Parts: sequence; structure tokens; C-alpha cells
Amino acid sequence: MKRENIHLRGFFLASFLLTQLAAGQDEALLAFEAAEEAIPSIPPEFTCPVKDHGAIGDGTAYDTAAIQAAIDACTKNKDGGVVIFDEEKQYLTGQVILKDGVRLRLPESATILAGSKRENYPKSYGDWYLILLECQNCGIDGEGRIDAQGTLWTYGGNLEQKQVTTWEDPSCPKHAPEECRPHLVGVRDSFQVTIQGVQLYDSVHWAVHILRSEAVAVMGVSIWGDPLVPLSRGIVIDGSRRVYLGGNVISTADDAVSLKTTAADKPIEFVLVDGGLIQSKSVAIQIGDETRAHMSTLVFQNITIQQSHRGLALTVRDEGSVTGVQFTNISIEALFFERSWKGAAEPIHITAMPRTVGSKVGMVSDVRFTNISASAEAGVVVAGSPGSTIEGLVLEGLNLELVRHTDIPGGFLDYRPGLRGLVDDVTTSAIFIEHANHATLSNVEVVWGKPARPEWGQTLEITPHSVHALSVQNLFVHDESAHPAGGTEAAGSTRGIMMEWVRKIQANLRSGNGAFLNLEANAARGVTGRRAASSASVAMLILSGLVVLALVGFALYDQVARRRSGAKAAFEKVASA
Repeated sequence: MKRENIHLRGFFLASFLLTQLAAGQDEALLAFEAAEEAIPSIPPEFTCPVKDHGAIGDGTAYDTAAIQAAIDACTKNKDGGVVIFDEEKQYLTGQVILKDGVRLRLPESATILAGSKRENYPKSYGDWYLILLECQNCGIDGEGRIDAQGTLWTYGGNLEQKQVTTWEDPSCPKHAPEECRPHLVGVRDSFQVTIQGVQLYDSVHWAVHILRSEAVAVMGVSIWGDPLVPLSRGIVIDGSRRVYLGGNVISTADDAVSLKTTAADKPIEFVLVDGGLIQSKSVAIQIGDETRAHMSTLVFQNITIQQSHRGLALTVRDEGSVTGVQFTNISIEALFFERSWKGAAEPIHITAMPRTVGSKVGMVSDVRFTNISASAEAGVVVAGSPGSTIEGLVLEGLNLELVRHTDIPGGFLDYRPGLRGLVDDVTTSAIFIEHANHATLSNVEVVWGKPARPEWGQTLEITPHSVHALSVQNLFVHDESAHPAGGTEAAGSTRGIMMEWVRKIQANLRSGNGAFLNLEANAARGVTGRRAASSASVAMLILSGLVVLALVGFALYDQVARRRSGAKAAFEKVASA
């Protein structure tokens, strides 16, 4: 119990940190502040062995009633207790519900198996969890395994996705019948919950769902999902406060870590994700998709992302806004998968766009990326929309290497969900920005590796009529795919002039070796009504037009040279799987 107490103490100190972040104090200092009153009392070692209530543990006979009876027995003790499972046993069960003061303890060699029959679960789709925690000061710990037995649900399919059985139930959402299957672990309307050390296997929906809860910690948990099962997400946080994810290993087909707000009166506040290894065939860390309420004070740090279709994503599609997000010390590997999976090999993707015609879209503001290292087949995408610009974005200390990992066709932008959907025949830029205000790029290094992908294009692409107050400081570009390192001072100076014409950008570009800017609004293509050119003099417009023509010619040469470049040795992985 002493070791467990230390972990709990660490979690609730971290949760106190998140509370203080809202006051705008320095994150590094706040990490060491204490909130002793936030630490829950630890139940004494009052134990309730499941075998005492008739559990067999042979993996064939259902032990649902025995496990629930053990939970209820611990509840009768005024201080709660610990439900004990035997080693070397497999417990087949339907849904069990955890109650106040009770913990499930699963030793390393013990396994809980999920029943796959409809009668194993409650009447309503919203209640379909194998283990449901609706409690205070409760949780699950140990090093054992909770197995959803996903192989009982899957059949056929192809090399990219399996077919998954779903139940035909009137309680399921009519707009998404494919979701009509149960989650593995649910934390709902709960307070002071810890899930620690266990292994969650082969879920056919979400492995952990944290809903309308506060002071929740998931620490040292391993989530292993089938990479061919759609909708099999890792950890989903919805409408909850003070959530801490620490040192987890997550490998899933769908989003590995997902934050959403499905109810207008249930925001997400104070989330800290610290450490861990993440892999997803879709999005590694997803903020949004559903944003009915606001999200604020979200911190992600010291994370390694491997082999994911998209690394870090923030997508606002509804009326809720997202503010105060920080990503620090994160390594990302993004590569292409088949297009049915969400993403387009982007290390960073930030969008704010309407879900449907006429729908209201919230704002994205105060988002900071610091010390991000990425190896990706596509670039950073930042795209707001009219009426919902991206405000106060900071990219500081970004090292982006464009590397050809696969031969899967690219050249598209993925705006799903939303009106724009998939946009084909797009030239991939290292950094693409539209509909953004007060964005800062600082100490950014872009390396174009070889061999080049055919859709690779510009280093920095912006739409100046929609991007205002953009600051670029110390942008370093190396194009190994087409030209040797180096460049001329004149070339860098020309780029500085071009950027100043767009929007008084503070530029310090040192490249000139095959990198160039693609500016949508310019004299050659017409600038009527374009805010970016409204204050420019006639002489500047003429000069800019000439510069654009020169850059276009240089671009054509650059693209031809890339296609003739040689092959590159296999990319060395950031961390072993």
C-alpha cells in the first residue's frame, strides 16, 4: 500500500498543478507545488477474494455474479476494500460495476475476459462497459490483463480493415450503427479514480472512457489494440476535469488519446499527459472532432509518437472553443496509411471548420508547440475558416524532417469530419497556414529528405488574405532531395522582401537551397480586395510580381530536380516498437 500511496500522491499533485495553470502561472514551477488536501484516503487492506464468492476462473464459466458479489462485500465495509483475483486464473465475465472505496487488484498472471453476448450487458447502449466505475476513491490496479476478446467480433475484411460484428439494438445511435458494440473500461460520474499498471487488450471499441468525472489518473497502463479494427480507440476523455495520463503505452487502430466534449454543459479542463509511447493507425493525440463545450488548460509533454497517420491534432467542428494548449518535448513519426483511416501523414494538424452548412464553430487560441521533433511524409497544417481563425499559435523549436516512409499515394488534405472532407490533388508544403492571426514560427528547421515524394512542394505556404501578424524568426531549410546545402544571401534577402510585402513579417531566413515561398495573393494573379496587398504601393506590387515570376521558375526547376534525386537509406526509427 505504501507504493500505491506514493503514486496517488504524485497524481493529485499533478492534478493540483493543472488547477493552478488556469491562473496563468509558470508550468515548470507549478509542477512541484503540493495540495495535500487533494490526496484521497487509502482504503485499508480489507480484502474480498472473488473465490470466496464462487468464482471459478477457468475462462469458460461466467464469473460475473461472483465478481460483483465480492465488490458488494467490500462496499459493506465502511472503509471499502480490495477485490482480489487469484493468479494463473481467467475470469470470464459480463458487466461489473465498481462502487465507492473499492479497488480491483489483478495480479500479473490473472486475466479478466470480456463476455461477447448481448445479454452480458445492460439494456441501453450508453451503459455498455465491461467494467464500469461509478464511484469515489476507487480504481483498478495490478499488472494483470483485461481482454476484450476482439477476435470474437471480427471477420473477413481486407489488408487495411477487418469487418466487425455489431449488435442490432434500438438504443444504438442511428447515425452511427457501426458503434453498436461495448467499451472495455468506463469511468463515469466519478471522483478520485486511479487505473494503474493493468494491460488492456483487443478492444473492439474504446479501451478507457472517462466521462463527466474529476480527479482521474491512468498511470503505467498498456493498451494493445488490433490495428485493423476501426473505432478501437485507446483513452477517450469527455466532459471531465483534472485528468492525468502518465507513462502509458498505447497502440490502437483509431485515435490513441482523444479529448472531446459531447454535452454543451460539460467542458474539459486541466488535462496533463506526461510521458508515454503512442502508436495509432489514425491520430495519436486528438483534441476535438466533437466540441460542444469548451476545452482549456491542456498540457502534453515528454511523449514519443511512432508510426501514426497523424501525430498531434486539434480539430474544432462545433460551437465549443479550445484554448490554453501546450505541447512540449514530443517526438513524432507520421506516415501514410490507407485513406479510410483519418489523417494524411501530418505531424501537426490544427483546423477549425464547420461540421455542416451554417453550423457555428468555436475558436482555437493560445496553442503552443515547443521542442517538437518530427519525421513525416507530409507537413504541418494550420487551417481556420472565415469567422473562426486560429489565434495565438506558437511553433517554437520545431525540427521537421520530410521523409519518404511509404509509397502510398499522398497529395491530399484531410479535413474530416466537416464540409471540406478530403481535398485531392494538393501540393504538400512543410508548413501550410490559412485563416490565422498572430502566429509565430521561431527556431524552425525543415529538412527535405530524399528520395522526394512526388507531391512535395513549398517550405512555407500561406494565404495572405487570411493570415495576419505572422512572425517568422530563424527558419532554417535544408533540401537534400534536390540541392546541396547552402544558398546565397541574395536568395534569402528576396524571401525576406516577399514576406514583408505580405504582412510585415519579421523574417530571418537562412536557406536558399531549394526552399521557396508560395504566396496565394500577388500582383501577377490579382490583389483586388486582398487585405494583404491593400496598403502596398504600386512599386512594391510590381516588384513583388517580378519576384513571384522568378520564384515560379525556380519552383519548376526545383520540382524537376527532386524527381531526379537518388534513393535514401532506410529511415532509422526514433524508438523501438
